[in-house]
Amino acid sequence: MIKKCKAFSVGAGLALAVSACSGSGPELQEGMWEITTEVNMPGMPMQIPAMVHRQCLGPDDVVPRQGPAQQEICDYSKARIRGNTVSWTVECTSPGGTTTTVGEITYRGTTFDGSLQVAMSGAVEMSGTNHISGRRVGDCQ
Repeated sequence: MIKKCKAFSVGAGLALAVSACSGSGPELQEGMWEITTEVNMPGMPMQIPAMVHRQCLGPDDVVPRQGPAQQEICDYSKARIRGNTVSWTVECTSPGGTTTTVGEITYRGTTFDGSLQVAMSGAVEMSGTNHISGRRVGDCQ
């Protein structure tokens, strides 16, 4: 259960920051999670391979990160938790433009699935829907 506000960051060539505040948390088993993001951005000259990384997730850290944060300034909204579903919206600004991401995942104990709708404007104009999934692989270290 989430009892106080916490900040989280998410990025895959983009940095996202969201916060989750009080309320009932999703059904997720705390531990080390393997997170896979499949990028689908029509108009890209080549398909980007799936990105895989590991992260500790638990009741106070329910939004998965997508990798190292870039140098961007993000205006984020609170994460919303409804049952086992976590959703968030964030807008990040960098010298190259603005990226807006709307994410939603649904936990099922030791797995989750969801999507990220990404829209980029500025030096590069494109949008797409990325699939994100995760599975618990052990204890946090």
